[in-house]
Amino acid sequence: MYDDLYKFKIGYSLHSAYFEPFNSDLKLMKEGVSTETQLIKMIALGRIDLIIGTNPNLAYDIKIYGFKDKVEQTHYTPSPKTPVYIGLSNKHTKTSLGQKIDDYLKQIIDNGKLKQIVEKYR
Repeated sequence: MYDDLYKFKIGYSLHSAYFEPFNSDLKLMKEGVSTETQLIKMIALGRIDLIIGTNPNLAYDIKIYGFKDKVEQTHYTPSPKTPVYIGLSNKHTKTSLGQKIDDYLKQIIDNGKLKQIVEKYR
């Protein structure tokens, strides 16, 4: 499956880290750009073959730019999960904001609300 990537010109965001071995693979034909919006437009215009991005970000861009007829999103999840973090400024280290964010995220995951939010962008 990963080996299939060698056949294509792949667009990716310069400011993102994806997964290994993709991040360090010098044999892939990669085209880096500064935004995922540029990626969506480039693939819709046929300038690249495929793009690497995150969901629901790409699904949302495909929808708002009206490219559903030009871009097909496929499901590929690399083996290791990539953790995502929320950073707080130092002025919030002595407040309960971090715990409130944790509690809210757990709540919307547990009650299915996060899944509903993501589905709106597909």
